[in-house]
Amino acid sequence: MALYAAWHEAVVMSVYTHRDRGLTAMVSRHSDGEFVARVAVGMGFGTARGSTTRGGVGAMRGMLDAARAGRGLAVTPDGPKGPRRVVQPGVVQLAGALGWPIIPVSYAVDRAWRVNSWDRLVVPKPLSRVSMHHGEPIRIPDQTSDEQVEALCRSLADSLDDGEAAAAKVLGVPTAGFV
Repeated sequence: MALYAAWHEAVVMSVYTHRDRGLTAMVSRHSDGEFVARVAVGMGFGTARGSTTRGGVGAMRGMLDAARAGRGLAVTPDGPKGPRRVVQPGVVQLAGALGWPIIPVSYAVDRAWRVNSWDRLVVPKPLSRVSMHHGEPIRIPDQTSDEQVEALCRSLADSLDDGEAAAAKVLGVPTAGFV
């Protein structure tokens, strides 16, 4: 089993590319999270509702229950309100508690709209090409100090950014065009 992590701005692509895989996603209780939850459920995801800013304990319990039931997990490590592209420690703590690796999932797209939101949500335009990249698994030691958690957060962020560059290279588009 694994915990999949993708930047919050890539949630549209993540839900599509990882549909019907028996994953449970952590989705915020905010109003925009309700829409995301409905779409995710329609695409075959389970959901654990809550986030770092509201209902975090319930969301963690939901994710742990889903893991115990044999479901893989999916998170946006910079959600639900950012800061954009800054990994929050909860993803590392969750993976450590489960003994599961984190799989970084990155995307690039050749043509997309950007929503004027904190995360600059990416919505691929019709007939655009999307490239996905799975990074090397990040394994979490059994015991981690605060410094190790910070280093693992930076490692995940670097892996997500490097994966985005690799995905952009496949499409022949500049990474800066996606970021």
